[in-house]
Amino acid sequence: MRYITALLSTIILLASKPAFSQAPLAFDKVQFNTGFGISDRGVPIYAGIDYGLAELISFGGEIQYSAFREKWQEEQWKHSSFLVALNSNYHFDELLNISSVYNVYAGVSFGFAMISSQSEKTDVVINYEGDYHSSLNYSANFGGRYFFTDHIGANLQLGFGTMITGRFGISWLL
Repeated sequence: MRYITALLSTIILLASKPAFSQAPLAFDKVQFNTGFGISDRGVPIYAGIDYGLAELISFGGEIQYSAFREKWQEEQWKHSSFLVALNSNYHFDELLNISSVYNVYAGVSFGFAMISSQSEKTDVVINYEGDYHSSLNYSANFGGRYFFTDHIGANLQLGFGTMITGRFGISWLL
C-alpha cells in the first residue's frame, strides 16, 4: 500500500509541475548536464555545460570517461577513454510548438578521445595495435529533456559518429 501511495503521489507531483516550469535554455543562460550512458566503448560517465548562444542555439563543452575491455590477439586488454569535446545544438521547441517543460534538440560535437590500453597479463611485451586508439571524435546528436521544476530536468541523448552512444542524465539550469 505504501508503494502505491508513493507512486500515485509522485505521478500527481510530476503531472502538476509542468504548469510552473519555464522554458529551457534561453539566450545568455547556462545549463549543467551530467549522467551516464552506454556506448561501443563501455559505460561512459559525462559532465558538460551549455551556454545559450542565441534563442534557439546553444554551444558547450563536455568531458567523458569510460573503461572497457577487448580481446585482441588472444590477449585480454583494458582500455580507458577520456574525451574532451565541444558541441552545438539547435533547439526545436518553438518550431514544434511544444510545452516549455520539454526541450528537443539536435546538433554536432567534435573533440578528442585519449585512450590508454594495457594487457591484463603483466608479462606481455607486445604493443597494442587493435581498433581503439586516441583520435579525433565527431558525432551527430539528438535528444530531449523534460523539466520537473524551473531548474531541474532529465535528459536523454543519442549520438552517432566515431562512437555510438546513448545517454541518460540530469540537467540543471543555472
